[in-house]
Amino acid sequence: MKSVLIADDHPMIIMGVKSIMEKKWFMVCSVCTNGIDAYNQIIRKRPLISILDMKMPGMNAIEIIKKLQHLNLPTRYIIQTSFDDLSAFNLAKDLGVKGYLLKNFALEEFDKCIDAVAKGDKYFSVHLKKSLSDSIESSEDNLLAVLSFAERKVLTMVAAHHSNKEIAKELFVTEKTVEKHRSKIIKKLNIEPEQNALLKWVVKNMK
Repeated sequence: MKSVLIADDHPMIIMGVKSIMEKKWFMVCSVCTNGIDAYNQIIRKRPLISILDMKMPGMNAIEIIKKLQHLNLPTRYIIQTSFDDLSAFNLAKDLGVKGYLLKNFALEEFDKCIDAVAKGDKYFSVHLKKSLSDSIESSEDNLLAVLSFAERKVLTMVAAHHSNKEIAKELFVTEKTVEKHRSKIIKKLNIEPEQNALLKWVVKNMK
């Protein structure tokens, strides 16, 4: 029987997902309410599929998957999130996540996602894909078209006066990675390197 781990800090969501998976003849091998427990149980139980809430106490889904990468486990990951965040989606995709669902639309897409991931395919929320497409189209003719999604997110957060530490936490990366993004943005936008150069640029160019 195919095994699944469910991790979410909302009991009602856990109950709903568990019921759906059991009806689909999956064996629910573990239910977790925090990221640390999910991390340990994935190592111990080696489920075929792990359904992870993006934000949980202890560790978030991105942190869990990053820490498990070197173990070469057979587990396929599905992330559920309440936030339509394209930067987080791209990070998840880079980590090899097989499924990505927005909780607002999870009920209508859950079966398709599970079926696809169980077969080894990928399923990303069609609602997220629409946002991704809209974002690309809206940026094609402006100054930010040369930037990656992560770089645009950094630039937006710089404009909101967030520190490197705050940006790193939001994007699930290190402060060193944020610094690299900032350097690439300055280079791509041909900004004159000076103190607070990026902040000065966004104040002048981003409304």
